Amino acid sequence: MEELKNIELRPRIAEALKDEMLNSGEQCMLTTGDAVIDKILGGGIMSRGITEIVGESAAGKTQLCLQLCLTVQLPTELGGLEGGAVYICTEGNIQMLIKRTKQMICMIKQRYDHLKDTDLLDKIKYITVSNLDTQYQVLHLQLPILLSRNKIRLVIIDSIAANFRAAYNSSDASILLQRSKELCKLGTKLKEISDQFQLPVICVNQVSDLFSKNDIREFIGSKDDNFWEYDYYQRQFLAGKSSKIPTLGLVWSNTINSRIMLSRADRTLVGNEDNSQRTITLMMAPYALFY
Repeated sequence: MEELKNIELRPRIAEALKDEMLNSGEQCMLTTGDAVIDKILGGGIMSRGITEIVGESAAGKTQLCLQLCLTVQLPTELGGLEGGAVYICTEGNIQMLIKRTKQMICMIKQRYDHLKDTDLLDKIKYITVSNLDTQYQVLHLQLPILLSRNKIRLVIIDSIAANFRAAYNSSDASILLQRSKELCKLGTKLKEISDQFQLPVICVNQVSDLFSKNDIREFIGSKDDNFWEYDYYQRQFLAGKSSKIPTLGLVWSNTINSRIMLSRADRTLVGNEDNSQRTITLMMAPYALFY
């Protein structure tokens, strides 16, 4: 792989890689890179409030979340919080998540010798939530009890949009209004949990297609130039050539405290090697300094 000194990088990113003595792309791929991610994100994930990780399929959202579940178990001197994690899954297969976690555990134990005899998987509590009613029961009843009885330092919901998409699959104004109310209640509850137990809550979000202004006008028959006031806001979240935006709209975007977007370039094959590139972008964070 090409040496990093020959690649044009932002000064902060270049300095973070230099501090970790990473000189090539290959070294970056072989290391878990927790300290590097912390510096690139201006301090890492927020320790309180709601952090959203958004991206399209295969962008690496679940992989990043599983890495955080393992990182949070590390000693404080290694950037961890010496505690466990709760992984609330609203879609997908729990057994597949556990399999991927075990694969990542093997890698992290190779890096930290003193963790070889530690059962990192035991400190991750997996919960399956298949609908909004079950989600309500978990967040209001089961999760607070679990957090009060265990040393949990991280809560992840993957994904936050799945159950809402299934329950409010309509464009009717009254249904959209009800969805907005439920989103506000959900955000309030998650922030309450974060404050009460002093831990970060990470919500994985999906993306939806962004229609152009002309496409929308033609679809709904509108000729009003001022009707699409949300257009500029949505375009702040475009990555690369894709026309994708976070789901759940403006109400949810005003609920979260920070947003991290993962994107994946068009997939290409060089020989037998997948040459697709993934990008992590800190879209919104009150704690980070941008330069």
